Amino acid sequence: MVGLPVLQSELRRRLWFQIVALESVLVELTGAGGRGAIADYDLNLPLNLNDSDLDANMMQAPPERTGATEMFFCLLRYTFRPTAAKLQQCGESNDTGNPQAAKEACIDELEVILGTKFLRYSDPVETLHNLTSTVARLVVCRMKWIIKHPRNGTGINSKDADLPFQLSLRILEYYDLISSNPRMAKYLWHTRSYFQWDTVIFLLTELQTRRAGEDVDRAWQQVEQCYASHEELMLEHKPLHTAVRNLTMKAWNAREAEMTRRYPGLFTSEPPRFITRLRSIAKAAKHPQKAGSFTPTSMTNGVKRADSAGPGSDTYRNGVPIDPVLSFYTGSEFSPSAIPTDWAQWDALIRDPYLYSGIERSPFDQAYPTW
Repeated sequence: MVGLPVLQSELRRRLWFQIVALESVLVELTGAGGRGAIADYDLNLPLNLNDSDLDANMMQAPPERTGATEMFFCLLRYTFRPTAAKLQQCGESNDTGNPQAAKEACIDELEVILGTKFLRYSDPVETLHNLTSTVARLVVCRMKWIIKHPRNGTGINSKDADLPFQLSLRILEYYDLISSNPRMAKYLWHTRSYFQWDTVIFLLTELQTRRAGEDVDRAWQQVEQCYASHEELMLEHKPLHTAVRNLTMKAWNAREAEMTRRYPGLFTSEPPRFITRLRSIAKAAKHPQKAGSFTPTSMTNGVKRADSAGPGSDTYRNGVPIDPVLSFYTGSEFSPSAIPTDWAQWDALIRDPYLYSGIERSPFDQAYPTW
């Protein structure tokens, strides 16, 4: 930045790119579309330097370091932005003869940049490096998946028909490497905000027709891991969570039916524990007055129910303990057995988890961004 001291210039550049990154998340959360008001800029990325490399009295910027620095993860995030903008421009422009090929070329270019600047210097022993390299691979995989997603109306060659399923499976495997790694627990405050809702939904939709095979087994392992590492998938009352639980059970029921058909009289294995719990929740939703099934009375994500159990009673109703697993909110306009029928409905639910519920959303309760 012309006329500013080196330190001030670098600090402003870092702040600017962080604001741009936050704005892109807000654009996605609000469903505003486009690239945001400040997305069009012509500014060099922050330098790949440690804080100790900068001094208030510097008259000239020091040479960038080669390899990992304290800016490693932040620079990775900032590097994604130009490619994301190019992908959107390819979709909006009518000048490109083959927009799909142009998008694939953009992603290939990004892969080369990530390999050169990040992956080759990533030390798996270092937790932050491990996070950086995994997120890099996840985002590239996600970009490839997005341009192949059926909701974009993209035609897929017969040889690539299996690609969206394989990419969605790989995305969840990368996400699991982050969410289930004890060494990365200190970063969960950040990574949990990027739960891959649309990938999970797509995978479950595919599993309704893909009912057997090695890849199907891998996919169900990832679904089970999602429920294990995100307890809110079981316990939340929001329509989004309800719909995903219903979709999970529908896909599993199809798998069970197929296994029973293939191995009549032989397929007697018990379902996984998370399926058993889902069925209990669904049963409680259909029969809310049965013992052990009550409408939640506690404050959940800033939303308080009108049917409070009384002063100081968050865990009991009428003297009976509330089971947090079997308690299920059924007093909304959203049917407990409902499943959206198209991607427009799913996308709307992801942007607003309370959609169709008739519940006023708390200003502190957010929607769900993606990487």
